[in-house]
Amino acid sequence: MDEQQELRANLEAAKAAKTITQKVTKEETSLLRKVELDNEALQVEIHQLKLDNATVGMSKAKVKEKCIRLKLELEQIKVGFAKEKKKLEVAYQQQVDDMFFYSYHCCMKKYGITDDIPSIPSNDEDEVVLGDGTVQGDDSKV
Repeated sequence: MDEQQELRANLEAAKAAKTITQKVTKEETSLLRKVELDNEALQVEIHQLKLDNATVGMSKAKVKEKCIRLKLELEQIKVGFAKEKKKLEVAYQQQVDDMFFYSYHCCMKKYGITDDIPSIPSNDEDEVVLGDGTVQGDDSKV
């Protein structure tokens, strides 16, 4: 009977090993399925990230292009502003000059000045101013 008991013990051990192997196989199969699902999810995420990266790259290029365009537009505006400022300065100076001459003419009219060259009355009636700026005295009254 020893052999029979030994065979039964071996049979029981084999059944237990079979059961354990089946459990381990089921667990490994479920783990393998889970890993495969995780791998698929990661592949989808990688694909999405690649698409996002490409979109960001295109957006970056568009932003760079827009930045360059805005810089050129700013330069054009600065040039236009400088031209407009120069025109306004010239127009302002012309207005100032016009006002000066207007005020000058009003002042001349107010004080009865008819010539642009002021005539300064001389206290000395004997002196005569010549065209070359020299002064001669009248010697007839001496």
